[in-house]
Amino acid sequence: MTDLQKRFNALHEKAPGTLILRGSNILVEAIEYEVKSKGGLIIANDSDYRHGTTEANKLQLGRVLMVGQGYYNEDGSESPCEIPRGAIVILPKTDTHIISTFAGLPVSGMKLHMVAERQILMYFKTEEEYNKYMEVMQNV
Repeated sequence: MTDLQKRFNALHEKAPGTLILRGSNILVEAIEYEVKSKGGLIIANDSDYRHGTTEANKLQLGRVLMVGQGYYNEDGSESPCEIPRGAIVILPKTDTHIISTFAGLPVSGMKLHMVAERQILMYFKTEEEYNKYMEVMQNV
């Protein structure tokens, strides 16, 4: 658990309702990762040769810190956000708002993204599910 995640968990436990995201917005902390072979070598993707960097086609992963209350449908019924706090999400490369300061928290050097739930491409409910998925995919 990261320091920022611990702070947000404490905020939810000790002062619930003091900081509320509107609608179906989600606050996400970016996660850095490497793809490794079975032998432990870092695997460079095809973009290395075309663009000179592994960042070009690398997925942007994040850990959900806060989730909005959801939205209202046209018929007035409420639709809560499906993605839970703590989930590992795959973010789009565009259409996220990168935040450098947030509610008095020192977030310099950390990447926080504000994104609408509908923009999340895929998610894992827990970090354990993500780790299991990565283990299986690396052993295939």
